[in-house]
Amino acid sequence: MPGSPRGPQLDTPACILLIDDDAPTLRALSASLSPLFTVQRARSFREGAAWLRSERVWRAVITDLDLGDEHGRTGIDLLELARFEAPVALRVLISASCPELLEPAELVFSKPWPPDLPQRILAAMARKSTGERRD
Repeated sequence: MPGSPRGPQLDTPACILLIDDDAPTLRALSASLSPLFTVQRARSFREGAAWLRSERVWRAVITDLDLGDEHGRTGIDLLELARFEAPVALRVLISASCPELLEPAELVFSKPWPPDLPQRILAAMARKSTGERRD
């Protein structure tokens, strides 16, 4: 998989890993985020985990809760992996069935996601990078 050395990438758009097993949802979400971010899509837990372990510097990992994984792994499991493989990445959960915040997610959005999702993610990434907490 293509990648870059771990470290700041100030001259390029932030890289976001987007995981959803539903192809139309994945395309729509990617289209809404791509004007502001470089988006890498994955359609399964396994594919998402492989991208997390790549050398790419992820600024956000956005996943659906239910990934249809044959081993029962969920988006929560993927975000837990992201906590270690991509510690600077904002961890975001998007799901039709999970309206409240669940660890290790830092943000949760329900489907359909809000039209200003890209701006909310950008703001949350900025807060995380400066250590600012939003109460």
